[in-house]
Parts: sequence; structure tokens; C-alpha cells
Amino acid sequence: METKNSETIKTFWIDLGNVLLNFDFNITVSLIKDKICVSLEEAFNYFFDSPDTVEFEQGKISPFEFYKRTCQRLGLKMEFEDFKNCWNKIFYPNKEFIDLFKKINYLYRTVLISNINVLHYNYIKKTFPVIEEFDHKVLSFEVGVSKPHALIYQEALKYSLGNIENILYIDDRKDLIDSALSQGIPSFWFKGTPSFREYLKYLDVFIPNDDFIVCMDRFRNLFDDKVLFLVDNFSDVLYKNMEKFIRNVERFSIHKLNNSTSGGGISNVLDNFRNIIIVGIPKNNSSPFWIKNLEESLDKNIPFFLKNCESKNIAYLELGRDFKSLEIFKLFLLKNIKPH
Repeated sequence: METKNSETIKTFWIDLGNVLLNFDFNITVSLIKDKICVSLEEAFNYFFDSPDTVEFEQGKISPFEFYKRTCQRLGLKMEFEDFKNCWNKIFYPNKEFIDLFKKINYLYRTVLISNINVLHYNYIKKTFPVIEEFDHKVLSFEVGVSKPHALIYQEALKYSLGNIENILYIDDRKDLIDSALSQGIPSFWFKGTPSFREYLKYLDVFIPNDDFIVCMDRFRNLFDDKVLFLVDNFSDVLYKNMEKFIRNVERFSIHKLNNSTSGGGISNVLDNFRNIIIVGIPKNNSSPFWIKNLEESLDKNIPFFLKNCESKNIAYLELGRDFKSLEIFKLFLLKNIKPH
């Protein structure tokens, strides 16, 4: 029901119902039980997975048409506005997963991918602001098909970083996970946040902690403008990897420092950049991915030719000695670079 993906995860596809938000159609059934002419079980089954519900979540019928069909099928005696209120009351937050999602969303591309109707979606937008934190949303009523149709996954792929191998899809329905796996999508059958956390550890997925977020927040406001990256103590292989990435962003530039750097080699470009980030590599393997005491680290590592540049925003970041920390930093840049 799940795969161990050896590729770097760059995008999370996240289901809504019983993952981000819990839901229970029994809530709606209990609210209308005195207004229907069928059993509670029949009403529940109709709402959960009837042809009318499927058409509604695929955007093929309007909310009012779904209401009319519900009145016919269940013998419902209720005004449309009252029905909408009962229909929408099924959701409540999965607080444990939402806390984890916010940390995932700090670093990775996130795509909400949900079989959902327009009434539920509009209600959720007003009631649960977390849904607006996703980078993109792929919704069945907008796409015109429901999971596990390949088209909805193809649509989600358009908004994802990397290839299909760089995705992890999370859903609580085993049938949908099995179908996704058969389509080559790395997937995890969600049965609760604790087991999902363990799976991320198993995959060796980096999840930002509070210290990381506090540290990296210092850099986020720099990326809306031009940035000069000064790289120190990188191996040639690491530098070429980062250089290739940085040069794909038009307003970014990168230069490599060394012990003999006097500043003359880059003085002609300094005037073009107000924001400068010095990226260093520790001389031993014990240093963490980031430096907590940024002010002290900056003072120790700033090149002398930048010491008196009070008009510039200068920050220091220390990466680990391996490719993983560089990949994490690149993900952070991708998350925070806004197109001009």
C-alpha cells in the first residue's frame, strides 16, 4: 500500500477528507433524520457514494439540482438553504495532521487533490483557512473527473516540482492508493498522523522543526529582489550543482569565494545587489544544517570587503557537507521565489 521512493520528495499531494479534515456524513443524516422518508443507512449511503453524489463532486450538476434529487431520493422536506447548512456541517479539523502539514508546507510544494463538490469546498474555504495555504488545489468539481481517474493526477502533475518520482501522494482510501500505485505514483495509505510521521522518517524526509523555521525566516524576505550568493568552502561538485540551480533564476547571481579573495573579482557586481547571502560549508562534519546564532556566524564569516556595507542586507547560512543539505536549501528557495 506504499512505496519507498529513493528519489528526493519535492511535492506532496494531499487528500482532504479524513486526512487534512475529518468528515462524517452521519452528522448530516442526524440533522435531517426527521425530514426524510428512508432509513438512516439509506440516507448515509446516498450521501457517501451514490451516482448523484459522484455527479455533484464532478461538477456535472448544480448545487440546486443535487438538492432537488436529494429531495426526490430521500423524500426530504427541507428548504434549500437549510439543506446546505446540514450538508456542510460534516467537517472538523485533524489538528495533529494540520500541525505536520504546516511544517511540510514550509519547505515542499503542496497540492491539495480532492474529490469534492462546490458547496463543501466553499464552506471549507470560509471555515478552515488552512486550505488556502496549499500551493495549488486540484478539485474534482473543477477538473470534471474524480480520483482515481488519470486526468486528475495529470492535472496535479502540472503543479508539481520534478517528475512523478519526486511526488508523495497521501490518501486515506486504500482503493485510491492502490490505483495510484498502479499508475506509478509513489503513495502512502494514510491511517493516522503517527504512522505517517514514521513513514517520513523511514524515507529520510527532512521535516523542518521550529529552530529551522526561525532561522530560515530571516531569508524569506530577501528573495523578492535581486540576490547575490557568495559561496565559501564548497567543493567543485557542490558549487557546480548550486551554480546550475541559481543561474536559472534571472535575478540571482552566484560567485565562489576563496582564501585569497580580495573582493576585486566581484566588486564590479556588488553595486547591483542590495541583498547578499554568504553560504558556507563547515570544516568538520559536526556542524548542523543551519547556524542558530546567525549574528555571531555572520561576524566571523563575512568577507572584509563587505564589513562596512551598511546599505546592504547581508546574511550568513551554513550548509552541511553533503548533497542533502544543498537539496533542502534549493527546495527552500523554490518555495519562496515568487515570479516577477
